[in-house]
Amino acid sequence: MNVSSPIQSVFHPTDFSLASEVAFVYALKIALAAKAELSVIHYAEQGVGTSWDYFPKVKEILVNWGILSPDCSQLELTDLGLRVEGIIATGPDIFGSIVQHLNQKNPDLMVLATHQIEGLNRWLDTPVAEPLAREARCPTLFVPPYAEERVVSDQEGTVTLERILLPVTRLVPPQFAIDYTVDLANLLAVNTIDWKIFHVGEKEHIPALHLPKHEGWKWEKLARPGHPVDQLLEMATEFSPHLIVMMTEGHRGLFDVLQGSTTERIVRGVRCPVLAVPIISPDE
Repeated sequence: MNVSSPIQSVFHPTDFSLASEVAFVYALKIALAAKAELSVIHYAEQGVGTSWDYFPKVKEILVNWGILSPDCSQLELTDLGLRVEGIIATGPDIFGSIVQHLNQKNPDLMVLATHQIEGLNRWLDTPVAEPLAREARCPTLFVPPYAEERVVSDQEGTVTLERILLPVTRLVPPQFAIDYTVDLANLLAVNTIDWKIFHVGEKEHIPALHLPKHEGWKWEKLARPGHPVDQLLEMATEFSPHLIVMMTEGHRGLFDVLQGSTTERIVRGVRCPVLAVPIISPDE
């Protein structure tokens, strides 16, 4: 099935840790499926050299996945439509450099290891972290290093995305996030999905939604009273989703995550990837 991809570029900051290696596999899989540009940026302290050899070896991973042969040519890699760029940010203003690259790339998706969010919290007293958070006006996929079940297998590159939880509220229009997630699922060729539309409150207050029909996809709307975060974490425990999709107010982007918002509490409280989709108003 030919799918018009909503993703033309993927941005992945890395610190070469185990957690970042896990997140890189997700970034690579999505970029490969979308035939997109993948920009991998590493930030280093001033004066600390970083060899290009440290960047994840794309060819080695694709050989393991059975996509390329061990003796493949550069042309075969190019024919995949995947474009990978390794960027090293150095100097005294490391995070300012990341913001600059983020602005230049204007990616359609950013992929982060969840431990990086804790790191960003430690930088809140610097003048760079807030601009970084505010500039991330694209959907961001937070990948935990120790998920109960990997959505993307690092060994085979296969995708397991059978259960998706989408919390909705009238306060933040959810349709764009639903459409983006549907496009992502189509892009990854996921044919069987149990979608849960979850609202904390009365069921009649679930906003009107367009839920596309797809053979093998099942949509269910659920509502419960109570505290939003508590109920969502409880629902995540019961449903064991492979992915949770959170809507965020677009003009603040990841700043909500950094400041201890609902999104941050969910990212920290679950053991599955969380896709945060900013809702950008037309005038932004």
